[in-house]
Amino acid sequence: MFLFVLLLLTWVVLAGNVNVNLPNIAGIISIFLCIVVYRRAKRLSPRNIHFTLNIKEFSLYIPVLLIDIIISNINVAKDVLKNHSKPRIIEIANNFKYNSASACYCVSVILTPGSVVLHENSERFLVHVLDSTTGRSILSKSLVKRIEKMTLNADKAK
Repeated sequence: MFLFVLLLLTWVVLAGNVNVNLPNIAGIISIFLCIVVYRRAKRLSPRNIHFTLNIKEFSLYIPVLLIDIIISNINVAKDVLKNHSKPRIIEIANNFKYNSASACYCVSVILTPGSVVLHENSERFLVHVLDSTTGRSILSKSLVKRIEKMTLNADKAK
């Protein structure tokens, strides 16, 4: 339930205004349903669902993600204005120990403008990027390090 409240507060802060309408209510309901599904999946298969939210590591992860998003926004805007994007597909090794860490990385990549995860398995990620600058930002490993630290702290907790 703590994660639900944390995500709701993050959404309210980032949205800037709070109007009670159907999309807002649907968003709150979907967050709640995600938490219910997560808890049920954790009971059914505890090996694959191994991601304990450490507030300290999470609070260090969010600024790194936001900085990557801002840098990617600037790079995508430059590419669009100069009209010289060179889309390509890059392959990134999947070195995460748990599926939940891989999923967190995929969501981080998808949130970064100019990149989309096309395929993920236990060995690699296939990511479509608009330009090599976007690819370098994804390959910078800053997000990977933060996600690994969150996962390592979860390992130490067990």
